[in-house]
Amino acid sequence: MTTAAIKKQIDGYLPLLTNKQQELLLEMVKSFLNVDKDVKRITRKQYNKEINRCFPIEEILRNMKRLLKRVI
Repeated sequence: MTTAAIKKQIDGYLPLLTNKQQELLLEMVKSFLNVDKDVKRITRKQYNKEINRCFPIEEILRNMKRLLKRVI
C-alpha cells in the first residue's frame, strides 16, 4: 500500500474517532517511534549465524530431500 493511500485512509477514519481516541492513536504512533531507541541491533552476519545455529542448513536439506522423496 502506498503512503498516499495510507494517508487517505487515515484522513478518512480520523474524524470518526472521538477526541480521546485521537489522542490515544497519536500516543500509539509516537510510541512506535521510540521502540528502537533502547534496542541494540545486530548485524546481518550475526543474524544469519544465529539462524543457522537454530536451523542448521544440513538438517534443512536432509528434511527437504526426505519430503521430496515422499512427494515424488
